Amino acid sequence: MTVLIVEDDATIGRIWATYLNPLGAEIRHATSVEEAIEQMRKIPPPDLLLLDLRLSEQHGPEHTVEAIAHLREFNPQLTVIAISGMADDAIQRLIDGHNVQAGVTKMEITSQSRLLQIVRDGIAQSKGWQASGQLLERLSALLSPA
Repeated sequence: MTVLIVEDDATIGRIWATYLNPLGAEIRHATSVEEAIEQMRKIPPPDLLLLDLRLSEQHGPEHTVEAIAHLREFNPQLTVIAISGMADDAIQRLIDGHNVQAGVTKMEITSQSRLLQIVRDGIAQSKGWQASGQLLERLSALLSPA
């Protein structure tokens, strides 16, 4: 499994990567839509995309959401989790109709277990992803109380 974190705040990107380490995934980083496209061209293309909708680019979040279709050209089964500091209803309006499996506020990612839950729920919503069964089992095991 390969994860691409598209986040312009390096500290937040590192925290999310640390939270995702137990998955044993290859984790890549990008700070812009253009960098994300370059990362998607690598083999294998990412399976999971954590996408900050408000990247510090000259374009707004609408540009970022519109780029999802282009990113999917590299992996049609890409699971997309849109994340933003915007209000939840604003996120939902932006992602509606863009085949995004989950949209959450940055405030919702309060812990490793919460991010893993968001990823699990996003993957469960994804259609046709080959590795989803094994990954969902791994995520469930990580989230189970010891």
